[in-house]
Amino acid sequence: MNTTFRLLAIGALAITTIAGCTGDSVQPTAAGSAYTPDDVVGPRQRPIQEFVAAQGMWCADNGTGECMLYAKPVANHIAFFEPQKGKLMMVDYAGTTNAFLRDKAGRDFGTRTTGEITEEPTSDGRWKVTVHVQTFGALAYVLNGQDMMNSPVFVGSRPVDLMNPDMKGNAATGDLDMIVTYLSPAPGMAIPDLIQLVRMPQQGQQLLQTQFTFKGKGINMMSGQPMSFAISQNGPILPAMPGYETTTPPTANATLSMY
Repeated sequence: MNTTFRLLAIGALAITTIAGCTGDSVQPTAAGSAYTPDDVVGPRQRPIQEFVAAQGMWCADNGTGECMLYAKPVANHIAFFEPQKGKLMMVDYAGTTNAFLRDKAGRDFGTRTTGEITEEPTSDGRWKVTVHVQTFGALAYVLNGQDMMNSPVFVGSRPVDLMNPDMKGNAATGDLDMIVTYLSPAPGMAIPDLIQLVRMPQQGQQLLQTQFTFKGKGINMMSGQPMSFAISQNGPILPAMPGYETTTPPTANATLSMY
């Protein structure tokens, strides 16, 4: 995955969708939907790969026509923050960080993603989209503080450190279960990047709820001892880190448990 991205409007994403369970390939119409009105008869299933492919594809211009990367050099994704403990947590929920490390540094941590997408009509004419994603072997790291680039690492390793073969990066990995529910103006619309959905929802889009649980293991960088930890979240996603402008990723307040 390239380390820079052009600003993409979600309606322009060239993602081919799969029609229900038939396996027939369909293309979006001029209005952006993959279906005609005659096709719309009830709930539809879509492959989770559409969600995975969309993550890390939307970002803000850094002033030079390139993407503003929050945790260089990998693609952007939302963060989790534990306000009571003052810890920032990053989890590779769509496998974009692993893909970058595999392609650019030859380091594959075996991250794999499964799940499903369901869309169903609502009373106001829009469609409710439920994304249920499960990622196994997802990379994660926890920081003591809110500065993504400079706060000391509490557990795990930043992706930039994992790129260097001469450094013994103590990668933390684990398994996650995430549900994202949002409204879309029509069935078959391209699945959005979560950052775009939070920061700049398109007409008819509305994020309803996110639920996230993660259980991982890594090395406590303060003590040098192995540790297990869990992250859980159920609620809104803030446009940016508390006290920061949009130069930081959208952030979901979460609970961090350590054992």
